[in-house]
Amino acid sequence: MLTEHPCVRLRFPNVRYREWEFVQGGESFEVKVDGHFIPDNMSVLAQAAAEGVGFAYLLEQVVAPMLADGRLVKVLEDRCPARFALLPLLPDSAPATGGAQGFRGHAA
Repeated sequence: MLTEHPCVRLRFPNVRYREWEFVQGGESFEVKVDGHFIPDNMSVLAQAAAEGVGFAYLLEQVVAPMLADGRLVKVLEDRCPARFALLPLLPDSAPATGGAQGFRGHAA
């Protein structure tokens, strides 16, 4: 389901990008997401997510102010590995029409 939505990915220096890791039923798995916007800076990625470019998978500490003021909301938090403080994020202002809003309702 996540692969059907726009995502923004982070480019790391040593690899092109990383799949998003999740846990369900005690088993971990990775999801390869597509996205046309792939910065190499977490702050830029967070801002893009807040502006509605797509879902982002980021360190919670990086986006704490955006979570606190409602610019971003957590989704699938219960499926993220405990050893990482990485979260898929969705802009709170996602349009009421379209898949992102439906995904938020499904994920909550």
